[in-house]
Amino acid sequence: MGAWALAAARYGASEVIGIDSSEKAVALARSNAELNSLSATFETGDVFERLRELERRKERFGCIILDPPAFVKSRAKVREALKGYKELNLRAMRILEPSGILVTCSCSHHIDQELFREMLIDAAWSAGRQARVLEMRSQSRDHPALLAARRRSTSSARSFKSIEARSSQRMQRRRAAPFAVTYDILLDSK
Repeated sequence: MGAWALAAARYGASEVIGIDSSEKAVALARSNAELNSLSATFETGDVFERLRELERRKERFGCIILDPPAFVKSRAKVREALKGYKELNLRAMRILEPSGILVTCSCSHHIDQELFREMLIDAAWSAGRQARVLEMRSQSRDHPALLAARRRSTSSARSFKSIEARSSQRMQRRRAAPFAVTYDILLDSK
């Protein structure tokens, strides 16, 4: 726990706040920060409520990293999970500074990259923000994708690598798997 937060602290973030619902994970993250002599704050709590609170207090951040646990364990729960992902990303977009960076991840293998991208478009629209994709990544070799998992998915997955707003690179078909999307929030219409 805390790998994203500790990396941000290591590479120059002026303030790092990690939020997790697990007290054990937060204790582990604090211990890792101390072992590495890094300055980071870790809190136990409901990230949805914490993001609402930060919005009410009009807090703004230059970079937000969202890496929740899998929201869906079966295809029957995809719609419900997409609502959760949308709410999480919408809240983060609302507290992101203009031109801030949002890194958002999913490890729900029933939600492929195209579904996730569509959810992010909807979240940005609902938040009154415009965004562009800076990069899409897939999982590393230590998180192999199930070969048969694509059959269980109702839609195809796409992998994007280093694509910017005006890029003409072709998208390659890939299996739905854990991935991260980096968004550059262009405008704050509020």
